Amino acid sequence: DPQAVLESFKLAGTGGLHRQPATIGATISNALSVAIVLAPDPVSRLALVGTRLLTQTGTSAAVIASGPRRFRNACTEDVMPLGRADAAPAAKRAPNMLKASLGVMRTLKMKAVNKSLQEMHDAMQALDRARDSGMIKARLETRQQLELAFARICHQLSVKEAYKASSESAKIEFIGNLRYLLTSYTGTAAVLTAAMIGIMTPLFIDAVVTGGLIGAATALTVVMYLGYQLSTGPARDGEEKARRAIVALVKMLEVLGGENTDSTRQRGAAYADYLQERKVPRFTRAAGRKKIREAALARLQDKLATIASAEPASAGPDLASNWTDYSRHLKDTKAIDANAVQNKLAPAEHQQQLTDHDNQFRERHRENFAINELVAAWKTPMQIRMGAASRLLKGKVAQSYKRLLALRHGETAGTGHGRAGQTDQSKRAIETQKQDLCDRLLDLFHLELALQDLKLAPGASADSVNQDRARERIKAITDTDVHQLFCGNAEEQVEAIRLSKELTAGESERYTHANIGSAAIGIALNIGVPMADVVVNVGKVTKAYPTQKVNDYKLISVSQAGAQPGAHQSAGNRAAFPQCDMQPLLEETELEEPAPEHHLQLALEGNVLQPNDEAVKLALKGLMDDLGKVDVVPRGLRLTLQHPAPDAAGPSTSAAVPAPQEIEELRINLKPTTAFHRVQYKKNPLRQRMRHIRHQWVIIGRQAAMSIAGLPVQAFAQRRLNRTRAPLNSAAESVADIRARLQPTTFDPQEVPVNASGLRCRENAHVVMVQAGAKDQAPHPIHAHKIAQQLRSETAYAAGQSPPEGSVDGFLLQGLASGQGIFQFVSRKAHYQPEDSRETPVIAHLVQHCREHPDKLIGGRYKIIHFPRIGQSDTGKDFLRHELVAVDMWSDKKTVVRVPITQAGLKFTDRLLRVKEIARASALLDAHNDRIQSSDGAVAGDKMILSFAGIGRNATLITYRVLSAAIARGEVTEESLDEALDAEIHPNRVRRGPGYVHTPQQREQLREALLARIAKQAAASQV
Repeated sequence: DPQAVLESFKLAGTGGLHRQPATIGATISNALSVAIVLAPDPVSRLALVGTRLLTQTGTSAAVIASGPRRFRNACTEDVMPLGRADAAPAAKRAPNMLKASLGVMRTLKMKAVNKSLQEMHDAMQALDRARDSGMIKARLETRQQLELAFARICHQLSVKEAYKASSESAKIEFIGNLRYLLTSYTGTAAVLTAAMIGIMTPLFIDAVVTGGLIGAATALTVVMYLGYQLSTGPARDGEEKARRAIVALVKMLEVLGGENTDSTRQRGAAYADYLQERKVPRFTRAAGRKKIREAALARLQDKLATIASAEPASAGPDLASNWTDYSRHLKDTKAIDANAVQNKLAPAEHQQQLTDHDNQFRERHRENFAINELVAAWKTPMQIRMGAASRLLKGKVAQSYKRLLALRHGETAGTGHGRAGQTDQSKRAIETQKQDLCDRLLDLFHLELALQDLKLAPGASADSVNQDRARERIKAITDTDVHQLFCGNAEEQVEAIRLSKELTAGESERYTHANIGSAAIGIALNIGVPMADVVVNVGKVTKAYPTQKVNDYKLISVSQAGAQPGAHQSAGNRAAFPQCDMQPLLEETELEEPAPEHHLQLALEGNVLQPNDEAVKLALKGLMDDLGKVDVVPRGLRLTLQHPAPDAAGPSTSAAVPAPQEIEELRINLKPTTAFHRVQYKKNPLRQRMRHIRHQWVIIGRQAAMSIAGLPVQAFAQRRLNRTRAPLNSAAESVADIRARLQPTTFDPQEVPVNASGLRCRENAHVVMVQAGAKDQAPHPIHAHKIAQQLRSETAYAAGQSPPEGSVDGFLLQGLASGQGIFQFVSRKAHYQPEDSRETPVIAHLVQHCREHPDKLIGGRYKIIHFPRIGQSDTGKDFLRHELVAVDMWSDKKTVVRVPITQAGLKFTDRLLRVKEIARASALLDAHNDRIQSSDGAVAGDKMILSFAGIGRNATLITYRVLSAAIARGEVTEESLDEALDAEIHPNRVRRGPGYVHTPQQREQLREALLARIAKQAAASQV
């Protein structure tokens, strides 16, 4: 019932209850200030001033403690309503309001935005002209220009989105606490006004008047606070906050923009990284500056290409069109209302028109809105409690691990002569704690297995097998707090929610750190000014200086404990705190050696892990033994359950017995728990701990800075945003169109010929271009790409497809111009009988060329002088090597160029280059390189490696060579091998095609070959 849900929002409002102790302390302090003003002599005044200092110190402590109290009160927002809108994804990663506003001020300058927009439109038009003209080089260059211009615009749109997300979070807190904030701000203004008047006492205003004003301001503050708390104000604030959260959720760009929003954000993040990477250190030479910027640009281009290749062909929902259509829908709705009033329609008829109008809009735009994000962000009471139960049990398991580790360390420290009794007691405590850990593990496994069952059957009926099994497992949970979470009264449920959040790293900190930071300036004034007043009054009592030198009440300090002017900004940052602030803080505590993952594996009859079952006992004992080998909380748990077939398990009467021989896999992550990070922190070296503490104070400092500068900077940023809204909206309207233009494409076979494999050449800026015919003729592409290398390498590679007959000259041009020659993989048939193969071996082509066309220039540039076979001393019949000797007719001196052409006819059975053949190919390439080093006129260029399709054997060899060099330098080890493989393969799948290193089986053979290299390297280092 929507109305019941809206009514339940009122139950979540707690108003300013967390400020109650601070308000009481401030009231007492202000009463003392009245007494100070009216005190007859310096001695009594000094006593009152000292008392007020102590009171305001206590008030400051109460202000600090209001953070944990607000944390507990916030748990009612999970328990009391019948549903809750979660924060939008953009809000969870948004910077704080001050940082977002500074980003707008720095990035969204009118001139810069207009320039970016103009460059993007110019690049679009240039790309269209280049495609119409058929100029390949111009097409590639303008596409690259469009990618960069689009990335720059996406960066500016991302800055705007971050500001809007942060602003929306702050708006939720402001609207959701409006009545309390107005009450607090009014009281604060009253007492501060009285304090300002105190400065003019007694020279201009009588002390009695000042005391009366302070007393009146204090009374007004107390009355307003009590009136607010006793009225419906908290309930109405709670309702408004929940309603505004729903509005913010519906407005989120993920719903209106879908894939386009993700695309914009990813490109914006890539461009922001580029801006950081291209920064040049001071005193860097010009050549060094150029190199740094070129490397940063190359990385940006690879990232943009990766983003484009991962995008679906469909553009998805269009943000600008959706917003325009919805605005038109609202106008039409108002027109229907106006028509009903004008024509005096009956209410039923009017309502029917509105319903029909809404239904037509829904049917027309059903596919245009990404409502999955909206559905996922709405949390039902059961979802909230299930999530809390999962966090609760994970936290308790990690906490139990932590206590067991502490007891074990205590036993180790307590062993020795005369401590037998203590040791026995410690052993009993350890056994008790082990039993507690086992109980908590079983509860956690039962809950996570039940959640997994429910996810397996999202649309199943209530009597489905999975839901029956989940119900049985949930009933097996014995934890009291979990029971209270579902079955307890409201107070018990709130307490269980609080405990689940306390046991989760970062949940309480999002309230405590934000509270301390935003109140830091007020706390400093609340304590600093009274301390100065004490010093002044001591001086008056001791007659250290004449009374007239310092006015009696200049430091009359009036205490206030209300909300700060920018409190809603700090509160709005809580949604993003776990991801933006807490996650980097937690990562600092992690040890260099990662924590282990504990694995529990057993055969299970039935659905429940019975604690008295022998198999369960044995598995848990093994888990306890694993724990004895480490001194940290494990990063995760893995459970493997094998359910035997019915004939092996015996007859069963349960309708929910799993399918025969079913295997259930479950992984549980314990890294988000508080206990995990506390154990890690204790094991950190002192320097790492100090860095962690410094980072905490940086977070608090940012909150303090926002409390001072947040509001004024936001006002300037909003003005800048208003000025750039039109051009940025215009850019947003072009996102879907540009995404379609930047989709990965391939060259037409007439532009880049394709061999019998049928695999076309990808069209991007990394394609190899050669110049043929004449010096002034535009270069054209060949079926090859420059290979990206994430690891440092002295050799640049290009991977290409074995050319069909008629297009070999382009590859020979590349081999001669680069001075690197050609290394070609061919099939065994093409190696021994090239005339009967569908492949075109380059060597066979050249032999025929020299015989039939001895005077013809290759590519109109190189005249072949000689093409002898070389390497006769090399053993093996699986290769051919010739030396191509040619004269460069374009050079003034008619330079003679010598390059090797190597043909490798290695086994490729089942399209698999095995470990032995990979090593052999690498050895042949070494011999090929030796010939390059001894040839005349060699210049640095890309080493061309060809294979039939151009993505398999050559990709395997190139990756093997790059990683082998890194292994030799000690940069890649067995532990980091898989990560290094992915880092080398993935970018080249974007450049060359998704089949680069063509099959999983080939990747595994490549991995085995590299492991052999690592083992050989380790053996050599030991010698």
